[in-house]
Amino acid sequence: MLYYHDHLSVILTFEEKNLILKTRHEGFPYSAKVPLPLSVNKFMKLKMVHQGEYKRQWKNLKGGSVKSKYKHINAKFIRDHTEVNKYFDNCLVDVTPTLNPKRKRKYGGVFVLPDGSEHYLRITMDTSRVKFAVASNSNSSQYADWVVQYLSYLLTV
Repeated sequence: MLYYHDHLSVILTFEEKNLILKTRHEGFPYSAKVPLPLSVNKFMKLKMVHQGEYKRQWKNLKGGSVKSKYKHINAKFIRDHTEVNKYFDNCLVDVTPTLNPKRKRKYGGVFVLPDGSEHYLRITMDTSRVKFAVASNSNSSQYADWVVQYLSYLLTV
């Protein structure tokens, strides 16, 4: 992928589990390697939350949530549902219902964005697909949409 803007070009490539950024500035080459998806939570300040509190808040907020569609999990990053929490500083709680005939795993978490807005995250997974949802009681649905798109981009194929 090549981006060009006023004498600055940036080439973005993916190698294994890294995003590689390459550019030239005043004739000198520059490059940076960003591990993916370890950068998933760098803009989110994750908070520990108890399962009961999360479920109560999610029940109140889920009607206004922004959701992705199910997409195939990128197996390079997540081989099974137990690995998803490592990308969120182990702050996700398992909110999978006891009665679970579809055998889907559900995880929930709370994070704060740099503007101070608090958001609730729901991750629903089956053996090969994942869906993200973000809800907030603030008027920042544009951020919720952006977070859902960002997570989908990094963790799915």
